[in-house]
Amino acid sequence: MHLARLLIPILCSCISAPLGLAGPAVPITNLFNTGVGSDGVPLTDNTPDIHYTFAVPPPTGSVPIVTTSATGFPIPPWLGDNTTSAWLTPSLDTTGDLGDYTYRTTFTIPAGTDLSQVYVRGKLTSDNATTAVLLNNVPTGVTGSGNFPAFDAPFSIQKGFVIGTNTLDFVVNEASGSAGNGGYTGLRVEMAGASGPAGHVAIPGLINTGVAVAEGAPLSEDAPDTHFTLTGPVSGTPLVATAAGGFPIPPWVGDNSSSAWIVPTANTEGPDGDYFYTMTFDLNGLNPATASIFGQWSVDNTGVDILLNGAPTGNVNNAGFGGWTDFTISASQGALFSSGLNTLSFQVNNGAPPGPTGLRVEFLSATAAAVPEPSAGVLALVGLGLLARRRR
Repeated sequence: MHLARLLIPILCSCISAPLGLAGPAVPITNLFNTGVGSDGVPLTDNTPDIHYTFAVPPPTGSVPIVTTSATGFPIPPWLGDNTTSAWLTPSLDTTGDLGDYTYRTTFTIPAGTDLSQVYVRGKLTSDNATTAVLLNNVPTGVTGSGNFPAFDAPFSIQKGFVIGTNTLDFVVNEASGSAGNGGYTGLRVEMAGASGPAGHVAIPGLINTGVAVAEGAPLSEDAPDTHFTLTGPVSGTPLVATAAGGFPIPPWVGDNSSSAWIVPTANTEGPDGDYFYTMTFDLNGLNPATASIFGQWSVDNTGVDILLNGAPTGNVNNAGFGGWTDFTISASQGALFSSGLNTLSFQVNNGAPPGPTGLRVEFLSATAAAVPEPSAGVLALVGLGLLARRRR
């Protein structure tokens, strides 16, 4: 379908979409939005935020200050107050000198956690741009536009975590003015994180679109993604599409370090109809009754459903290509998972007139409980039973 017709409503919907965690995921309890107390409620104007520090103290101080509409300008035009977060700034008058302000927060991942199943999702806005977001001093590829009247499109971080204390840095650049003289600067973040449940392990074979290995870097433009097979108006192995190829990225969700778009052809275009992007994964040694998959997908044009072993799961994506839509598949929906090999098919419809079409998938958490190994006592009893049977 023609991209321009859908662009504005889709971009609006992705900016306002709520954050969420799903399935049996265990929330990270000490990861906080900007400007809130330990109860998650926004703090009052001009109070320090104890959950954040400046990694490199700027000239105006070392503790971020909460700013609400009680201060007046710059709120508005900065994004207005809500019940979930508040702005942080380097000073009571919300100004700062030229340069970078690195807002740091920390959170904890307990021992024994499968780090491949940890993720943080969020959305941010800032004045001026957020030039980098770093996890444990490593860039995540997340940035912010500096469009301070609204949140940017949601971000996700899926790798780089460590057991114990993790640091998350938001680097905000002040590009004009100076402290006390019109250099208004600040940061606003809303986010949540989770890890897999205790006793569960990662389901092997569920790999984001456009990467070579789990938690690996995205493949290059036009490379084949051999984890998927494509059937429909175009069949074969889908190809990777990145911003290096230009349109339609943007307005499709832009590049990040965790996934890439997959498409039917090198120019991303295809005839009308339903395209099925199918991958396989193996539950051998895992209990299908405990399996759960939680992720996010983006499509052009419509995500008709996600099929597990040919059965619909009720996951529809009408939001399109400008943002992310959550999906959840779990054993609580019925006996959809099978022991051994399973197939997962993302059904994407390309509407008239023919044009660009593609799929982007990120698996945030995919786990199941292992089937317990039989104990030595059980094996001995089985052996005695077989021996007794032979002697009859």
